[in-house]
Amino acid sequence: MPKIQTINLVKRFEKVTAVNRVNFTVGDGEYVSIVGPSGCGKSTVLRMLAGLEKPTQGEILFDGKPVTGLLPEDRNIGFLFQSYELFPHLTVGENVEYGLFVRAVKKADIGSKSSELLKLVKLLQFSGYYPIHLSGGMQQRVALARALATGSRLLLLDEPLSALDEKAAVMLRYEIQKSSKRLGLTVIHVSHNQETALSSSDKIIVMRSGKVVQSGPPRDVYLNPSSPYVAYFLGDSNFIEATVTGQAEAEASGIRFRLPEKPPSRNVILAIRPEKAVLNDKNPASFNAVVMDVNFLGYTTEYAIQANELKLRVRTAKHDYLKKGDGVTLRLPPKDMMVFSDEFDLSRELSPG
Repeated sequence: MPKIQTINLVKRFEKVTAVNRVNFTVGDGEYVSIVGPSGCGKSTVLRMLAGLEKPTQGEILFDGKPVTGLLPEDRNIGFLFQSYELFPHLTVGENVEYGLFVRAVKKADIGSKSSELLKLVKLLQFSGYYPIHLSGGMQQRVALARALATGSRLLLLDEPLSALDEKAAVMLRYEIQKSSKRLGLTVIHVSHNQETALSSSDKIIVMRSGKVVQSGPPRDVYLNPSSPYVAYFLGDSNFIEATVTGQAEAEASGIRFRLPEKPPSRNVILAIRPEKAVLNDKNPASFNAVVMDVNFLGYTTEYAIQANELKLRVRTAKHDYLKKGDGVTLRLPPKDMMVFSDEFDLSRELSPG
């Protein structure tokens, strides 16, 4: 199983620096997601790992050995493109068999192994079809089966679920994760989908403007973001610009908030996840507010709440009786508050670039 390491990886396209001194390590058998907005450099990193782009500077190591100059076919990787890259003149079964042929699987075993992989992606009955006869999502599942057929120890995934409907994406996400663990694969998955990254990964790498801004286990990154940008991009947050008024207290729009720790500066940016805010309990720390809008999401309801000039979003499966114009009380538990220094420019932090 390969250990992957990038050292000061840089990629420039003419005057544009797409990747800027990126360093990370992926352990043996880890499932790692690289996330970030469009244009942040995540797919370029993946293409350099695959050998499809040559770094301008830096080094890529597989198991401690430099591979920066190796051709893609010499790196022993499986690559699943966002654009499928299926052979249009081959049937679904033949596309998967090609991966087995490249792997030099015995001819007598190719048919059964191809069927096993197509069964995994729920397409066995379509083995005789040509790609043009399949939907985009089905083609993507064929491409996954072919990538798994190569038997590579490293699987690179570039937005492999983007063409699938939500339920199919959840199913295939689970199958990819389960299969990779069963086969002992190291997986690096580029995705813009936060739920995919949080639910599937051993580690998340968050990128912005060509740089890694935070990495770690999903739970740690979600609960302890290093900046308002990470809190904004990974999950969802309410942000409040506040002034410190005490040892662990701040004020905004005439409302006082208890903080979980001593604030880092006189002015701070507070953040809290919409699902962590508490409506209509009897805690004395609650403050009065009004429901401005109601958005029913099925499994939960999102309320737009206003208190003085402060506007917040709250998500809860409780209180489904509330309607626009209702008066409520709202509490922001100190333990769920994230506190950032005002050295961060909030408008800049909440922009995708």
